[in-house]
Amino acid sequence: AGQANVDADIFELVRAELNVQELLLLGDELDARNRIGWRQHHRPMQAHDGRNARRDLLEELLDAIAYARKDMMERPEDAECFSFYRRVVELACALKRRMG
Repeated sequence: AGQANVDADIFELVRAELNVQELLLLGDELDARNRIGWRQHHRPMQAHDGRNARRDLLEELLDAIAYARKDMMERPEDAECFSFYRRVVELACALKRRMG
């Protein structure tokens, strides 16, 4: 029950910052990722599981940078691709700075 309360509190903080439509846009993909997690780990994602969540996040962002770069290479005429790339790089750099 304690974990559920923490999850609910975190969700409320995030929801206060994000447009609800943005969360709904990703709903199906987030549900699918949760199902994959259950299949692979037989439990929901948990805090304090011995993994470094920020390190995992940085590694995922580095993958996102590679995919965003590939997207720019495949669509050089699409300026939005550069914008996605820039935003992912900025997010990864911000996280790296926080990690020290």
